[in-house]
Amino acid sequence: MKTKRVVKSRSPRADRQFVSPRQLMVRWRCSRSGVDQISAHAGLTRQNEKNALRSNSVSYMLSEVIAYEQTCMKRALAQV
Repeated sequence: MKTKRVVKSRSPRADRQFVSPRQLMVRWRCSRSGVDQISAHAGLTRQNEKNALRSNSVSYMLSEVIAYEQTCMKRALAQV
């Protein structure tokens, strides 16, 4: 009798979503150094990852990025 094998799809980033500096460059319309300055000022957590293609890559938690953007929007609307 054959038993069914249950395979759970498991993504290493399923519970946390990350965004790369390159994606933030497009999202915020700035240079890489601008992303570094903004993220340092905002206090975003840097996730350092060892990758097979790159020796060391950086990513930021998407939830922190969204929270920072919402704070900026509230400040901008308050000044109007």
